[in-house]
Amino acid sequence: MNFSELYNNNRKAVERALIAMWCGESNNDSQRSYIKQMKALIGDLFAPKNAVPVVQCMNSYIPVSSEKAEKAKALVGKLWNFPYAPYEHQYKCWDMLLNQRTADNKPKSIVVTTGTGSGKTECFMMPLIHDLSLNALPGEIQALFLYPLNALMEDQKERLEELLSTAEATTGTHLTYTVYNSDLPELEPKNTDKSEDAERLRKRIEQVTGGKYELVKPDPNKEGYYELKNVKFPHMIYTRKDVRNNPPHIVLTNPTMLEYILLRGADSKLIVASKQSLRWVAIDETHSYTGAGAAGYTMPLPGKDEMFLTKGKMLQEIMVDLGGRIAEELILDDITTGASQDIKQATATAKAMVTKYGFSDKLGLINYDDESDDVFIGRDLAHSKGYGENTASAIDEEVREIVDTCYKKAKKIIEDHMEQLHASAALLMEKEKIGREEFESLFDADNNQADSLTNEETV
Repeated sequence: MNFSELYNNNRKAVERALIAMWCGESNNDSQRSYIKQMKALIGDLFAPKNAVPVVQCMNSYIPVSSEKAEKAKALVGKLWNFPYAPYEHQYKCWDMLLNQRTADNKPKSIVVTTGTGSGKTECFMMPLIHDLSLNALPGEIQALFLYPLNALMEDQKERLEELLSTAEATTGTHLTYTVYNSDLPELEPKNTDKSEDAERLRKRIEQVTGGKYELVKPDPNKEGYYELKNVKFPHMIYTRKDVRNNPPHIVLTNPTMLEYILLRGADSKLIVASKQSLRWVAIDETHSYTGAGAAGYTMPLPGKDEMFLTKGKMLQEIMVDLGGRIAEELILDDITTGASQDIKQATATAKAMVTKYGFSDKLGLINYDDESDDVFIGRDLAHSKGYGENTASAIDEEVREIVDTCYKKAKKIIEDHMEQLHASAALLMEKEKIGREEFESLFDADNNQADSLTNEETV
């Protein structure tokens, strides 16, 4: 660990926080002088240059005994190249994963619960890579690393690269991987394309790979071409097109993106159960999974300040909520759990229209709202209601009628605009985020049927 870098980064973070707190308006000489004094004071008090870091391990982990050290290292080939012996819990994990079997001769799994600094990542990553280096299949995904957050995947890239390089040097097997998340570009632009879109895409690839595009001109009289050089992660496949054409051995992703891989038409052939090529599944940082869900979402932007919602506006919101599920049905020929929150929101909106705002001709201008968030209309036995079962059934029927009608209208709009649906999907795969103007540009100027969809910004 680079303690100097750690201390300096922390000092700068404290410096920024205090300056923002006490010198938020640094547009005069007095404030600028105060900032200068504060920086000097923080530099003297926080992590001065002559500071000696004190590091204390919160847990003591037991290394393997000297007689077992070489046996433990041999389990993972040449991947353990540290000057000290592996920990006992690492040895037990390697032995269980690589050597032990269940009573019905199936591989065993492990759960590692040790804390920071215990080498828990090596508990699964080293035996996994050693096994794949001996049993690699070309063009087959053989291992999945599941992470709850993109940042956690990025943290593992350097460690993974180091282990893959060592494995290649000792076994001759070139293993590949990809980080399949929303940052993964769809494709690499043509090396002669100098458009703004191509430049943006190259910048994105540079961020993913750690490399740098250079303009190569063998002939000074010709235009030349772009070439990606000094790639930091040579074992990584960095576009979705290349992932499909030449699947990597290892995929780092999150559960939501994995669901899309398994169901999306273009990617559904990457992992096929009948091939039985998948050997490993590693779920890392499981304590962080709560709330780490969405792969993307659609954010409505208000065109103007509105004090009141109209019935038509609320119906449009329900149609928007149902759009994701409808697109899954039309494109994937299947449905996923990804639309659960949208369905909940659509149901809640329809319920409010019927029970709170008097938008139902059948039930009239009566407020049946019980101020609860329960979307199972008229079926909440835990709360007393001010109406009977007949009224509860009528509420259910009205809510279902509203949702079903909105579903049919939304489906018709999407079916009539399949060309724009595919175009927007391709644009999102390329750029990850698109705004209102880009979305509206996909439609013809005279196409008024898209009005209910164009007041959206996809994030």
